[in-house]
Amino acid sequence: MLLRLKAAPATINIIQVYAPTADKEDEILEDFYEEVSKAISLTKKHELNLIMGDFNAKIGKGKSGHGIGPFGLGDRNERGDRLEQFVVERDLVITNTMFKLPPRRLYTWKHPKDGKDGRILRNQIDYILVNRRFRNSILSAKTYPGADIASDHNPVVAEIKLKLKKVTKKITRPILDVAQVKDPQKRFIIKEGIHNSLQKLMSVAGDDVTERYELIRNSIMEAAQPLKISPVCRKSWMTEHILNLMEERRKWKGVDEAKYKELHEAVKQESKSAQNSWWTEQCTEIETAMVKHDSFTVHKKVKEMAGIHRRKETPVLIHNSVPVLNINQKLLVWSDYIQTLFHDNRPEVFQLEIKDESGPLIQKSEVIAAIRNAKTGRAPGPDEVMTELIKLIEEDDLEILISLFNKVYTTGIIPEQWLISTFITIPKKSRPKACSEYRTISLMSHVLKIFLKIIHGRIYRKCEEDLDDTQFGFRNGFGTRDALFCVRVLGERCLDMNRDLHICFIDYEKAFDRVQHTKLIEVLMSKGLDSRDIRIIKNLYWHQKAAVKVENELTEPMEIRRGRRFLRSYRPLTLVLL
Repeated sequence: MLLRLKAAPATINIIQVYAPTADKEDEILEDFYEEVSKAISLTKKHELNLIMGDFNAKIGKGKSGHGIGPFGLGDRNERGDRLEQFVVERDLVITNTMFKLPPRRLYTWKHPKDGKDGRILRNQIDYILVNRRFRNSILSAKTYPGADIASDHNPVVAEIKLKLKKVTKKITRPILDVAQVKDPQKRFIIKEGIHNSLQKLMSVAGDDVTERYELIRNSIMEAAQPLKISPVCRKSWMTEHILNLMEERRKWKGVDEAKYKELHEAVKQESKSAQNSWWTEQCTEIETAMVKHDSFTVHKKVKEMAGIHRRKETPVLIHNSVPVLNINQKLLVWSDYIQTLFHDNRPEVFQLEIKDESGPLIQKSEVIAAIRNAKTGRAPGPDEVMTELIKLIEEDDLEILISLFNKVYTTGIIPEQWLISTFITIPKKSRPKACSEYRTISLMSHVLKIFLKIIHGRIYRKCEEDLDDTQFGFRNGFGTRDALFCVRVLGERCLDMNRDLHICFIDYEKAFDRVQHTKLIEVLMSKGLDSRDIRIIKNLYWHQKAAVKVENELTEPMEIRRGRRFLRSYRPLTLVLL
């Protein structure tokens, strides 16, 4: 295990090891030292490396070279010779052989069986190694035989004179708590604010769809300011009233004890009432979801209430069987993976050209239906406009949104904010070691989702007519469970009739990632779709096919250029795609 700590004057790399015991074969021991050497190779020469753990080797008493001091314990064995060779090769120093101490402060493990002559067999097999450059930083290294650690080994403690760097606080920007919209009073305030903001934009004209959408987005986000909260560790049931009482209570601390106690009791009562209300609300939501047979929401709410969250880990990406630790290298690895994922050597079928324009303009009823059917509780895209806020727009104010949609629909020009999406990686299994062992989901603009729902609704009917009844995936009212049911019924009937059943399963690797978009659009055109719908799909796919390129010098925030757009890393494994 490798742990990196930022410190001054150099970074500290702590490598925890456990060597094979003496009864293991030499090949296993060599594999162990090879793995440790690989971990050391990931560090830099000017950094402080600490390799510590149970080496299952006896160095013995007596100085040997620069790496082994004269204050060891006992006699050396063959594994000790191999450890000395490793120390010399890597220019290391065994710290707990460098200080003169009594034997009880040197031994790390006591043999469970005493010697034949009644002596207690004490061995020194646990060590702390440091690169020789930082030898003078080690002030002491000794064992603590009296430590109560429920182990037959004694802990080895080394005192190192080094200064840790000051941890700088990250500037966390406020987030929107859309759950507050359930409060009727708060909902009325936000709805009124969005109405007033959008009314001011009615008279503002602009031909550029990017600028027009930016004005709409700013108007909605400005009205949603009351929903912003600081991303601090705060109980879900906490209210602003309780926080105000706590702030008032703090002012009377040490000034008026009677007043302080009075406010303290008020805080306790309000907290208890808020907790009970919150628990009642959560239980009601779970019961409602159970009545609707919504198992996804039930499991989600139960996990939230029980405090069960997915374990957050910093995944170790493997590139050529070597862990990637540097953020720039991680971005390069992910860039190569995305290039491979979307790479297609097949030639283009044809060059798509759309001359005549056809297709009715987007109607108000279509927008209302798309907003009504939009799902809530979804993570927002980079523009931070959430579906819960869009649902608060009154029907009279939808004209400005309809005007934007029709502008995009008639011109085929897509706002730049819609071309930005955040790629989040989710492990497919525990301890993933490669990019292919992650799922990538895209967090896109919710306004774009509503626009695409309208386009999808127009082309769905025409495409549905040509789909076979055996097509189960990506259709309303059909699912894989229906297909499994058919297979099971077929199998049972074959058994009843004593007939053989042959089933062929085909797994198309990256089938949906490597679809030829021009061929897909050609098929859609053959179905008689409107040219404007085709152009919107073509423009969106054109952005998907842009090549991924990585800049040589990455600065904060780190960027990966993708055609006319870029991937930006907010976290080591969170990429943003424009």
